[in-house]
Amino acid sequence: TVFRDSVSVGAFDGSTGLTTIQAGGQTTVAPGSFTTTLGGAQFDGNVSLGVDTIITAAGAVTFTGTVQGNATGDFGLTVNTAGVTRFAGAVGGGGFALKSLTTDNQSGGGELTAIEADIILRDSATFNDLVELRGAGMRSLDTSASATYTFNNAVRSQVDNTTGLTVNTLGLKTFAGNVGGGGLRLASLETSGGGTTRFTTLGSSIITGGTQTYGDAVTFGGNVVGSYTLNASGIQFDSSIGAATTNDVVTVNFTNGVPTFGGAINAPFRLALINFPNTINLAANPNYNFGDTPVQFAGITGPGGGINFTISGTATKTFSGPLANILNFTSNGSGMTCIDTPTFSIGGSFTFADAVCIGGANVTSGNTVTLNYTTGASGASFGSSIESASGGARNLVLNSGTGLTSITGAIGTLANPLGTFTSDAAGTFTAGAGANTTGLFTQNETLATSLAGTFNVAGMTAAGTITMGGAVVINSGNTTVQWTNATTVVTNANNLTVNNTGTASFAGILLSLGTFTSDEGGTLTLVGANTTAGNLIIRDTTVNLSGNYGAGNSSITIARTSDSTL
Repeated sequence: TVFRDSVSVGAFDGSTGLTTIQAGGQTTVAPGSFTTTLGGAQFDGNVSLGVDTIITAAGAVTFTGTVQGNATGDFGLTVNTAGVTRFAGAVGGGGFALKSLTTDNQSGGGELTAIEADIILRDSATFNDLVELRGAGMRSLDTSASATYTFNNAVRSQVDNTTGLTVNTLGLKTFAGNVGGGGLRLASLETSGGGTTRFTTLGSSIITGGTQTYGDAVTFGGNVVGSYTLNASGIQFDSSIGAATTNDVVTVNFTNGVPTFGGAINAPFRLALINFPNTINLAANPNYNFGDTPVQFAGITGPGGGINFTISGTATKTFSGPLANILNFTSNGSGMTCIDTPTFSIGGSFTFADAVCIGGANVTSGNTVTLNYTTGASGASFGSSIESASGGARNLVLNSGTGLTSITGAIGTLANPLGTFTSDAAGTFTAGAGANTTGLFTQNETLATSLAGTFNVAGMTAAGTITMGGAVVINSGNTTVQWTNATTVVTNANNLTVNNTGTASFAGILLSLGTFTSDEGGTLTLVGANTTAGNLIIRDTTVNLSGNYGAGNSSITIARTSDSTL
């Protein structure tokens, strides 16, 4: 059947409202406008477009065969209906790709476009109504050039986890609705061919029963503030992932499936947050670099034999749940690692190159975070400071077994001090820049201990064999300060100042001391000091001295403004 002029065919079948065009081989549609006003239209043969064609119907429009252009050129097809638009055969195949394909959205009940075979286009496809993929296997949307594919509504499988979608084009692929929502997941989703895949509508979910593979750049947003959710058995990004514009404030949630990133995570623009709201299960040693995008993990589990976990980035990296089967944990970059879970345990060593914050929404003010790590030579290395998260001081406990604990930066900052700080009774300990705590500072390691910096603490206990790595100042108010190890304390000619109006005692001999100074008030107990480069200046109310003091021209000065008891 050949249509050469604009034809209104609805009146031909007033009883059913259905116009059926049947041909033994092929129907050639060439009126430019094909309208049925009472019902739908069904094309039972293969359809060849002779011109750009618009089909308008009040009911379903069905193509049971193929739909394509012809030898005279590639033409576009537009279908307008409040019913179902069904493509049961291939669209644009046989060497005659369509120029374009468009479906409208009249918000009709049950309105959708059903795709049961592959589609090849030259310029563009725009699906304004819901797209439903039917049949087992993959539906492929391809291009003979750089076509754009735009889904302005949801995309789903007719049967949950049965049909997958591949979109292969150098052009833009835009998803403006949910993918695989409503309990009708796609079997898988794959984009390829280069170009960009865009998810635009705020709050959208992209859900597949199988994998999601993005061979091109992926962007989220379009001048929006909010979140997107990806859920799959596995997610692979072969290129970059980022926000679409500088105005987007976008969170991407990975609720299932461990993503792999083959490109930048902040391109073209920075995401507000990458969030893993559920525990992720890792099978291999990951090495994530999130750039300047913050990231949050609810929990991480490795395989039974354990794996190493490495993360890098210049933004905040938050861990709000426990670790399991992780051997060595490394956090690199100039950002901050936040530990917001009561227990954070590994079987090997911790290495933090960035600052560490303790607590958050899960561990609130006054509560405790405990880090458990290895026995052996390696333990924990903190390359910068440790501080409480905003909202109040948190307590920190370090359990290192017999390993080394080395803290280069301050233990608690002036702006965000810790509550209490406690290290366990084994291993060695280094604090290179003092501490700021609102509660007791307790260092329990009995082996080699190195201290330096200013300790603004509400009481201090140090049990190690201490070597001063630099000048030490202890500001502790009316509390107790005690260095309990009777082994000689080597001070390397560094100065030691104790500002304490409570009780201060040093059980070991202060060997090679620079200058020792104590402030007024309180009680001081010393068992001996060798001041090779300075003097002892004591202002305490009560002074208990035993052992030998002085070396060379050093002196002992009792410098209180009133009498001291010696």
